[in-house]
Amino acid sequence: MNNNTTICVDLAKEVFQVAVFNKAGKAKLNKEVSAKKMCLIIAQYPDAAIFMEACGSAHHWARRFTSSGHKVGLIPSHIAAKYRVSNKTYGMLCV
Repeated sequence: MNNNTTICVDLAKEVFQVAVFNKAGKAKLNKEVSAKKMCLIIAQYPDAAIFMEACGSAHHWARRFTSSGHKVGLIPSHIAAKYRVSNKTYGMLCV
């Protein structure tokens, strides 16, 4: 598996924040999208490494992305909280 792309997802109920980074760590995309649009964006990057904060729906999405051939990592919430830029509603920082 050649992971040239890293995708960070901030999960929510209706609007998800998706950030896509290339191999050098440069942001290619960072936007708010619906669940349907998120799946379409992630499908454009086969074999990507996807990282999400572990929450109630994270395991559902992890199973869905893993079955599509992606490598998924769940980050515990107490670790992910250290990397938030400000209030959770204002965006995320993926390291």
